[in-house]
Amino acid sequence: MPSIDRNLERAGPVADNERMTVTVRAVTAQDGLGRAALWLEGGRYFAAIDPAAAREPDAEGLVEWLDDIWARSTADPAMLMLVAERDGALVGSVVARRLEPVTSARFQMQRDLGVRRVHVDALLVAASARRSGVGTALLAAVEQWAAEHGAQVVTLETGLGNPTSVPFYEERMGYHRHEVVFRKALR
Repeated sequence: MPSIDRNLERAGPVADNERMTVTVRAVTAQDGLGRAALWLEGGRYFAAIDPAAAREPDAEGLVEWLDDIWARSTADPAMLMLVAERDGALVGSVVARRLEPVTSARFQMQRDLGVRRVHVDALLVAASARRSGVGTALLAAVEQWAAEHGAQVVTLETGLGNPTSVPFYEERMGYHRHEVVFRKALR
């Protein structure tokens, strides 16, 4: 995917981090350290919101793990891995995958299983870049890729208690709640 330069401006009062040029581009081999920093920051953020379900990942070996995922994904045309860059620093990342209709779709109750769809596995934006258009640029790039590849729907999930992502997906990006995942710890 070619890089997408966007001069992002939000309506209303503009804070220092709300006016920027961000480049959305495919992940490269040089992005491991920046992606790991985003992943660790995301883990800290999610663990603070919901410590029973989320934790900060181990830093040791994280770059290698992320690099391995990237290396395996580069050969898979159904995978999309993008980063957002501002002033040479990574400020966001997204991983999405294209899913084909399941062969048993005619027996399923869920319509989405019968169509090509894209699922967003992870969308992370650095705290310093939140509410500045980075998430919008990344998700818009996913939606554009999905449409170009014949997907009829994009799905994702987030924690209901996440004070930044829920309004972002619903109010900013036009997604709606489709289902609820229940969780019960057994120990």
